[in-house]
Amino acid sequence: MYHRFPGSYTLSRMWEAVRPKPRPPRAAMAHTTPPVETGSAVWRCLNLGCGNDYMPSTSERVWVNADIATTVKADVYFDAFELPWPLQDNEFDLVKAYDFLEHVPHTVFDKDRRAVKGDGFIVVMDELWRILKPGGVLEARFPAFQHKNNYIDPTHTRQVVKPTFEFYFEKGGSHAFYTTRYWKLLDFDISQRDNHYARLRKVL
Repeated sequence: MYHRFPGSYTLSRMWEAVRPKPRPPRAAMAHTTPPVETGSAVWRCLNLGCGNDYMPSTSERVWVNADIATTVKADVYFDAFELPWPLQDNEFDLVKAYDFLEHVPHTVFDKDRRAVKGDGFIVVMDELWRILKPGGVLEARFPAFQHKNNYIDPTHTRQVVKPTFEFYFEKGGSHAFYTTRYWKLLDFDISQRDNHYARLRKVL
């Protein structure tokens, strides 16, 4: 076999040299303290699209749980794809948006059901920026790019990857001209098999 395909051994050695090495195990980003820089002694936190994951308030974090479905327990109910949200400017220190961004449609609407100009993902990211305090943090979770859950759900409208934030939402990114509301990508955790996590800080 080696004589028939003289390059096979060399190619296998080359692959061993360049193939990605296993990542050392580390704690999921979701279980580490986010680097909020708002200066608030008690954080006001939004659990966006909470579903069945209702977050109770503590002495350090006051949680506002939000969902569109009145069949789940929440503190406030609204359609996140209808803008503006019934939330104040600079209201939150932290927003938790798990299993949300991959569902954002390409067209979102205002209260009169008129299409808002721009792709829905950009518009919703701008709305998240609006409700966060300067220095506040967005924590997002979405399906891992290669995972089947990214593709089998018909309500998923897009895949989210690290360059999504680097190119479109960081000041100086190659496509940052779509917005004037910028973020700093603090971490992008791909250590989990099913989901990836992004942590971004609102910057002025």
